[in-house]
Amino acid sequence: MKTKILLFVILGHYSLLAQAQESTAAEIRPSADYKQVLSIQAGNLQPETLNIQNGSSTFRYDPVTTQSTLVEAGWSLRLFRFLGTFELSENLAYTQIQGTALRAAAPGQSASTENLTLNLMGLDTRFVYNMDWFPVRWMVPFVEGGYFAAYYSQTGSSDLESVQGSMGNAVAGAGLKFWLNAWAEPSHLPLFLSLKWNRNFAATTDISFNSDTFMAGIGVGL
Repeated sequence: MKTKILLFVILGHYSLLAQAQESTAAEIRPSADYKQVLSIQAGNLQPETLNIQNGSSTFRYDPVTTQSTLVEAGWSLRLFRFLGTFELSENLAYTQIQGTALRAAAPGQSASTENLTLNLMGLDTRFVYNMDWFPVRWMVPFVEGGYFAAYYSQTGSSDLESVQGSMGNAVAGAGLKFWLNAWAEPSHLPLFLSLKWNRNFAATTDISFNSDTFMAGIGVGL
């Protein structure tokens, strides 16, 4: 009789332990219910080559002076699952570059140095692959790629420096997403911190946002 009671206590103990482990695993697993993510991210941007033309003049920016901050507000839609999760991401991007440019000399004129401001707004469209099968459930590696289409406007001390135009280039990135409230009570609003390396590829020989950008952001699942 004592043996049966001891066996019952041991089995009950292991049953409770297994339930606790399952409960803990469920609590640290990101909710599968959210269908979209709202996010904001920012990082450094320093184009390797930046030459702007307005028809009569060419402005060659000094690369040392072109460092700026790229800010993106985004929305992602989860598309489907296949060995991970695929998303479509749309981001509104903005940056302002205040740099020094050498204005190429026209025939019969001498070159001059100008202090210019270049505002750029764009739409960053990407497909994202999230490796949410990763063993560490609160950390999700991801890779992404797409196209960045942008409108730019250059201003200076006079209308002679005014330039407007558009450009586009391929982009790619890779990084990690961290689920910040993984150990909180189950929530329909998972919060994510993302860290990524971002690459802008050269578009043309004149306007090249060819650069490596390290970005950090925060997102919420809905």
